[in-house]
Amino acid sequence: MFNALFLEKKVITTNKDIVNYDFYSKNNIYIYIPGEEIDFSSSFFQTKFTKIDNFDCYSLHSWLKKIIDSCN
Repeated sequence: MFNALFLEKKVITTNKDIVNYDFYSKNNIYIYIPGEEIDFSSSFFQTKFTKIDNFDCYSLHSWLKKIIDSCN
C-alpha cells in the first residue's frame, strides 16, 4: 500500500481499520466491503489523487534517520 501511495496512486482495500491511520483520505483509499456493490459515485472515483501531508515520515530516509539518531 505504501508503495502505491508514495507513487501517488489510489488504493482499494478491505482493511476497514485504515481510517484510523493519519495518511487515510477517502479521496485516495477506497474501502471495499466484500459482497457489497462498489459505489462508483464516491469521491474516490471522481477525484484525482490528493497529496498526503506529512507522508514523508513514512519514507525510508525518515526511518533510517530515526534509527541512526536513536543510536547516538
